[in-house]
Amino acid sequence: MKSLLSFFLILFSFNAMALGRLDFSYGYFSISSTSAGKTTKISSPTAANLAYLLAFGEKAQLNIGYSVLLADMAGSDKGYGVNVGINYFPLSAAKNEKLQHEHFEVERFELWKPFVGLGFYQREFQSIKNSYAGFGTNLGVERYYDKLMSFKAELRYIALAGASEAKATELNAFLGIIFKI
Repeated sequence: MKSLLSFFLILFSFNAMALGRLDFSYGYFSISSTSAGKTTKISSPTAANLAYLLAFGEKAQLNIGYSVLLADMAGSDKGYGVNVGINYFPLSAAKNEKLQHEHFEVERFELWKPFVGLGFYQREFQSIKNSYAGFGTNLGVERYYDKLMSFKAELRYIALAGASEAKATELNAFLGIIFKI
């Protein structure tokens, strides 16, 4: 636990934050779960996601975030949890290309950046009264707007497992804005 705390302190220090980007996304979720022979399904256009994105290598990006899923706008029922994953950009670079010379600097931005990803997800759900964890895949695209901001669309499929052989499937569709820090 102590090493995990140290990792997050280093990751979110001001210097480390300056290397990454912040992703604010909002969208739709659908969850279907089976626990003790009972099936529950919840879906709503009230899912929010906040993530820190850090490019490493030429085509990969670390994605550390937190999602909140509300059954309705009043928050009468909710799910929430941590997301950790890697996004891979098969047709473009994960970060913008910078060329520097003594007297000038040039930065190249790609207009469309499709990506695929794998991640680990942890969820707590009030209505189901169970904790879940599992792996998922995602598919998305970033659209360049200016050097400080991009738009994003993303679909996620997450297979979760909980205590006493409980299982859940979560589907997400997000639209978001990514800001360079």
